[in-house]
Amino acid sequence: MERKIEYMAEQYVCMFWVVNDKLWLEKTSLDIFKKSIKDFHERRVITFRQAHVREWGKWCEKYDSSKKDAHFMYYPRGRVSNFPRINKFELVIDPCLINAEHVDTILKACGIDNNNTYIVTQSDDQTLHYICHNCRPDAFDTNKQLNESVSLL
Repeated sequence: MERKIEYMAEQYVCMFWVVNDKLWLEKTSLDIFKKSIKDFHERRVITFRQAHVREWGKWCEKYDSSKKDAHFMYYPRGRVSNFPRINKFELVIDPCLINAEHVDTILKACGIDNNNTYIVTQSDDQTLHYICHNCRPDAFDTNKQLNESVSLL
């Protein structure tokens, strides 16, 4: 028996940065995944298809080319993913962005609310994943450290 899950208005998965208090956000509608993935409701996770490391240069050209020399991990960032099996979303977000204004803006852009969303910070993550220069300044002391972290990706 096929399980039917009701969704609100159009909903999205996304990837984002906050650069100098401006939200850079790109999103993909879940409707696209529903139409292209036969067993969508059985999938464990649906996420924005691009990776931060690969998109930084393109996004700088689109939003603010003066930032292109910054490392992609320098600014706070995160993503919203969907878990179709349980009809929940996950907002993984840099710890310095955990405030009502940022969270509400991101959730609203994705057509979701916090009642249906797990909010995850990775402030204890030693891999520097979703940790910006403000939250982990020791990681940005030298280009050598940055280059080592990028080579692991």
